[in-house]
Amino acid sequence: LNELFDGNLEIIGSPDPRNPSGAKGVAFVLNKKMVDTTDLATTVVLPGRAILMKLKWNRNKTLCILNVYGPNDGQENAQFWRTLMDAHLPYPPDILLGDFNVTNAPHDRLPARTDHGDASTALENLCLKYSLLDEWRAQNPSARVYTYMQKSTGSQSRIDRIYISRHIA
Repeated sequence: LNELFDGNLEIIGSPDPRNPSGAKGVAFVLNKKMVDTTDLATTVVLPGRAILMKLKWNRNKTLCILNVYGPNDGQENAQFWRTLMDAHLPYPPDILLGDFNVTNAPHDRLPARTDHGDASTALENLCLKYSLLDEWRAQNPSARVYTYMQKSTGSQSRIDRIYISRHIA
C-alpha cells in the first residue's frame, strides 16, 4: 500500500502477530499532503495492540499519538492497560485513541451497564498518569452516542474514543 500510494499516503502499522490473516492490529494512515512525514518516530509498544508515533506538528512542535486496540476479554483488557501503564514510552502521549473495548460509564453502553471494573480502573489510571481527558464526554456528559453496534444482539457501545492531554484541551 505504501508503494501504491507513495505520493499521498504513509501507512505505518503493527499487525497482530497471532493473527496471520492481518485482520487485527493497529495502524496510522497519514496524508503526506497535510502532514510532514520526514521525521516520524514510531515505537511498537505491544505488537498488534499499541503503537506510538511522534511527528512534526506545527513549526517546532511535535505531537505524540498512542493508537490502541484493547482486548475483548475483561481480564486481558485490564492487563493490557496495566502493561501500558508500566511501559517505558519514549514520549508521553498527547493523544490516546483507538478501539478500547471497554467503557467507563454505564451510559456508554446500550443497554446501560458497567464494564469490567478492573479494566475501567486500569484505563483510568493510565489516563491519570499522562493527564489524558475524554474531552468529548466532558463536553457531552449525558449524551448517548455509540461507535459500535453488535448486530447479533443490537447492543451498542462507545468503545472507540479519543483522549487528549490537558494542554491540548
